[in-house]
Amino acid sequence: MPPSEPLLRFRGVSKTFGAVRALDDVSFDVRAGSVHALLGENGAGKSTLLKVLSGAHAPTAGAVELDGRPCAFASPAQAFAAGIAVIYQELHLVPEMSVEENLFLGHLPARFGLVDRRALRERASELLARVAPEIDPARRLASLSLGERQMVEIAKALSRGARVLAFDEPTSSLSARETERLFAVIRTLRDAGAALLYVTHRLDEVFALCDAASVLRDGRHVTSFQALAGVTKDELVRTMVGREITDVFGWRPRATGAVMLEVDALAGPGIASPISLRVAAGEIVGVFGLVGAGRTELLRVLFGAARKTAGRVRVAGSELDARSPRDAIAAGIALCPEDRRKEGLFPGLSVLENLNVSARERHARAGFVLDGRWEREHAGAQIARLAIKTASPAQAIGMLSGGNQQKAVFGRWLEGEPRVLLLDEPTRGVDVGARSELYGILYDLARRGAGILMVSSDLPEVLGVADRVLVMRQGALSGELRAPTRRRSACWSSRSRGPRKKARDERRGPILRAPRSAPASGLVFALLFGACALFVPNFLSHANVEGLLLSVSTIGLVACTMLFCLASGSFDLSVGSTVACTGVVCAVVLRDTGSLAFGVLAALATGLVVGLVNGAAVAYGKLNPLITTLATMQIVRGAGYIANDGKAIGIGDERFFALGSARPLAGVPLLDFPLPVWIAVFAMLAFGLLLARTTFGRATLAIGGNPEAARLAGLPVERVQLAIFALQGLVCAGAGLVLAARMTSGQPMSSQGLELEVISACVLGGVSLAGGTGSMLAVVAGVLILGLVQNAMSLLNIDSFWQYVARGSILLGAVLFDRWRSRR
Repeated sequence: MPPSEPLLRFRGVSKTFGAVRALDDVSFDVRAGSVHALLGENGAGKSTLLKVLSGAHAPTAGAVELDGRPCAFASPAQAFAAGIAVIYQELHLVPEMSVEENLFLGHLPARFGLVDRRALRERASELLARVAPEIDPARRLASLSLGERQMVEIAKALSRGARVLAFDEPTSSLSARETERLFAVIRTLRDAGAALLYVTHRLDEVFALCDAASVLRDGRHVTSFQALAGVTKDELVRTMVGREITDVFGWRPRATGAVMLEVDALAGPGIASPISLRVAAGEIVGVFGLVGAGRTELLRVLFGAARKTAGRVRVAGSELDARSPRDAIAAGIALCPEDRRKEGLFPGLSVLENLNVSARERHARAGFVLDGRWEREHAGAQIARLAIKTASPAQAIGMLSGGNQQKAVFGRWLEGEPRVLLLDEPTRGVDVGARSELYGILYDLARRGAGILMVSSDLPEVLGVADRVLVMRQGALSGELRAPTRRRSACWSSRSRGPRKKARDERRGPILRAPRSAPASGLVFALLFGACALFVPNFLSHANVEGLLLSVSTIGLVACTMLFCLASGSFDLSVGSTVACTGVVCAVVLRDTGSLAFGVLAALATGLVVGLVNGAAVAYGKLNPLITTLATMQIVRGAGYIANDGKAIGIGDERFFALGSARPLAGVPLLDFPLPVWIAVFAMLAFGLLLARTTFGRATLAIGGNPEAARLAGLPVERVQLAIFALQGLVCAGAGLVLAARMTSGQPMSSQGLELEVISACVLGGVSLAGGTGSMLAVVAGVLILGLVQNAMSLLNIDSFWQYVARGSILLGAVLFDRWRSRR
């Protein structure tokens, strides 16, 4: 296709969310071989338009055309398949997976369902050679810098053969060096004939990189500039905001007073050399440096989010030893953090809640009863003051654009008139019009006597707003520029030009390797086993080892699929009830029909139905797994009681007993164990390979590590979740059959508390309750730890109640040890 022809067209695209019209009849073209800027204020509809393009949102009206043909994308997977990739400001990657797995998330090369590791490594190396050849594809993604992750996201898009790429604020957290590298990659893609859509609030980037531009305002297309030659920055700003803004920064001199913040020889995490600085009342001090220079770490120590190890801090002349953010807030310090999603927002709460959360305690009646009138008035005042675009104060803040979310974080502190305001990238993702308004508020706060310390990676911003600029390099202050000598060249020369300190090169070895948390459980198991072997009589006898393994076989069997459940970010409290109920079902059917086959099939069907109900409710109904599985736990347990009035049902079939007592390797030294032990062993091997070596297993970890990234990568998130719960139900049914065979009866009272033991074993094995990690080897260690404690205490004739105390203490200790280890 000739470079002058449109590759991508938006034709009358509209999108409504209830009564809110986010896009209204948007039409413009993006040509092949060009970089097309998409501009507009926060809430103008840019992010919504990108989500329509990616297939994440279906347009209410209108269409997206590719190569002149209308495309209706029902999912991101379909957009990917058509050659469209959107790279969002919040990167959709899975930190705990390797770079190569992230690159092919959703389409891992596989043979017969098993991940083809050699092909994966070769393809990943080829992709990275185009954009970031220095990145090792085997490295864990979490070990990469933000700029390196950005390159991985681009390479990920290229892995799908994308011809249309859209970037949403890609440089908002990048250093100047990383930004230039990103620009070089974008220019290479443009020269190769791709059509690139570029969203940014930094107009300097538009003129440095883009060939054309389109402007949205209030969800409508205002105009398009087919060429930027002759277009001025003021013209773009006026088109975006609908009014004249002659000076975005609007810096003006003001009187300063006594020292408001005094820092002497401060040291703490991320600070390489003691830092001393002063901020006077009425003064705005900028802090500039490369990403990773220690700027954010400095603010966290000042705010009490990290403990200082040396030095002194004074606020308005009073000594401050902030042991927590509450101490800093009480002293008059406020912080707007860099990562608003992780540290600044309560995404499930309303705009009103987010604006009032820090100030309401001062206005509550009797110190704890909310003042509804103040809540509404204060939130309304801040919404008006900051021009936050929201349908109402009751709207969930997660529904707002990134810039409006940032305004809400900023507005949280305005009511309290802070003495010292710490700002970490305060205008990240904020449009030029809103920036001007925020700067005006900063100047007003400074005029009232606040001292402001502002961190920014936007060089024009710190030069245009701050009265003084402090330059940080590798965790230490390396220079200072005052207002009369503020020059871009001087600030650049003060920065580090040397290589950045590299992140620790954490590599992922073979996929079967346990996660970082695994050594905690392995160490605990080794210590316990050694202590038992030395001090517990008869511990190493074959009879005792057999009893130990038999006692944990049911836990181990159910833990196979609980690992998948937890790794996907969910959990299942109904497993104990399902194990008991399926044993009862088998006994009832066998009693009434005399058919062992019917009994086994009925038990398996019961487990599958329970799993499917749980899975459908969680995956498709979006119900909380705690509530869902707590409900099914009680329903299924009750059904087991109803089946025979709560009484055990005897089973008289000798063939069935073999399931619980047969010894397949009878007479073989060291291997002569009952069948339930071998069933658990083979199940753990099979499910360990399923998790580590198959696309299903890697999808499980991806969903738990970052469900939105998994969805946007085209993974069938709901189907995988449903399959996990279905497997959980089937395995519980199998465990119920084995347990019934061992007890020669179906007992509705059996397996009480099994769910907690299984979850404990997984947690001991380093499986995060937040999802995204897990290894069967580590879970095996966790299962054996539980068995060791119970077995040793039984041999020592210790009361069973103390066994609960011991197991709980070991679980807590292992989690704390791993937490400490992960922070080193």
